[in-house]
Amino acid sequence: MRGVSPGVTPGPDSTEHDIATLVETFATTFAPVVADLAASDSRIDLGPAADIVEEYADGLLNPQQQRALTRLEQRLS
Repeated sequence: MRGVSPGVTPGPDSTEHDIATLVETFATTFAPVVADLAASDSRIDLGPAADIVEEYADGLLNPQQQRALTRLEQRLS
């Protein structure tokens, strides 16, 4: 399946390990980029972006996806 990391079970049957691995991959990949971007200009405030993602995703994600997003938000905060 395209877009799914090797060894990760796609869909609502993903294991806890799959979710933890995905969250860690996102956090280690994007957190430094976001931090560098925010540090590059004091006028950049990415805080509202989290609200936009949450509002957009509300009702679109299954419970497993919502838990993964919540864990990622906690990891990045």
